[in-house]
Amino acid sequence: MRIRAEQLKQELDNPNLVLLDVRYRLSQPDWGRLEYAAGHIPGAQFVDLEKDLSTSVGTHGGRHPMPSVPHLEELFTRLGVHSNSVVVAYDGGEGMAARVWFILRYLGHRDVRLLDGGLPAWRQAGYALTSEGQDTVTGRAQSKHLQTPQGSSATGTSPAPFVARVQPQMVVHYEDVAAIVAHEQPGLLLDARAAERYRGEVEPLDKKAGHIPGAHSFPYTEALDTDGKWLPQEQLQALFAAPLLAKEPVIAYCGSGVTACSLLYALALAGKPDARLYAGSWSDYITWDEAPIATGIAHVSEKGRGR
Repeated sequence: MRIRAEQLKQELDNPNLVLLDVRYRLSQPDWGRLEYAAGHIPGAQFVDLEKDLSTSVGTHGGRHPMPSVPHLEELFTRLGVHSNSVVVAYDGGEGMAARVWFILRYLGHRDVRLLDGGLPAWRQAGYALTSEGQDTVTGRAQSKHLQTPQGSSATGTSPAPFVARVQPQMVVHYEDVAAIVAHEQPGLLLDARAAERYRGEVEPLDKKAGHIPGAHSFPYTEALDTDGKWLPQEQLQALFAAPLLAKEPVIAYCGSGVTACSLLYALALAGKPDARLYAGSWSDYITWDEAPIATGIAHVSEKGRGR
């Protein structure tokens, strides 16, 4: 599920490798594309969080609604993903790459990995970047992996279509969350945002502040070390605590369903791969007039401390 920089360096010539650059900043939507143009890991293709991994914003659904399955099938076909692909995603430390990890797993593709420590780890290891391979019109690289229908490499042919095997149980919606809040269904909600946003002290992005009643505050950054790498499995298991990992279902949310994927990734590393995503997250929840909102101190976790 995670790959170190030195391991990725050895895999760059693997014909089944699909390497994706997912750098993005909420405050600067074009930042990732510009950074990609300036330098990226050789062979990487740029994936735009808003244009590729989200769809149009509506009344409900949040700031980064999940795209349709046909859109995602077209995207991953263009990127050269097929049944034998080893997909590796990275970002610059913004917590965005896990969105690719989650979406591909939701679509039924299992071999998806994150570069541990992201691009900073690659640079720290002293490995080179390149500015080659970019489509200057779209800001995306053209796929070097053209596949035949059997998944073997080909030249001058259209890539084999990526066919989704959707896992619908991995995504929940407002109705599911509302039922948990009303104690009509079981479930444990984890809020992946910064603790001050959970408490409602600040809200830089959405129109209402606070959190979903009953949710535990669990910023995804707690699962990272000081270098931005994921903690070892044993530490993650201790962080989440066995009683929490035994809950069914565990549902993560954030502001718009992006960094919550990083918390889901950490849960999977800890041995909880079946946790689910509230796709619309807080920015969807607050669009429902009847939805109650809580503020204040973090919910006390099973470990006996506020999160």
